[in-house]
Amino acid sequence: MSDYWDRCDPHWIDGEGAESFVDFVGRIDDTIGRLQERVGETIMVFCHGYVIHAMETRLDSLGELVDAAFMDRFFRTWPANAPARCEVRRRLLGF
Repeated sequence: MSDYWDRCDPHWIDGEGAESFVDFVGRIDDTIGRLQERVGETIMVFCHGYVIHAMETRLDSLGELVDAAFMDRFFRTWPANAPARCEVRRRLLGF
């Protein structure tokens, strides 16, 4: 796993059935876009901590290029921002 992050290539696909970091963030962007269409609704999202961190990171930098610098920042901020078990996070999205 550390080889993947050491490489810091957002287009790298680490084996069959895997996705690149760019693809992962693309799914996050797609989800954010679908949530933006639901203005005025209360929405709860349940997912793994890594996805929560990706959504929060992306919301703080919408439109930013998904390059090596973005990938490195995502990875470096993960330990400090990893959700605790069963943690509930609330974020009001002012789209």
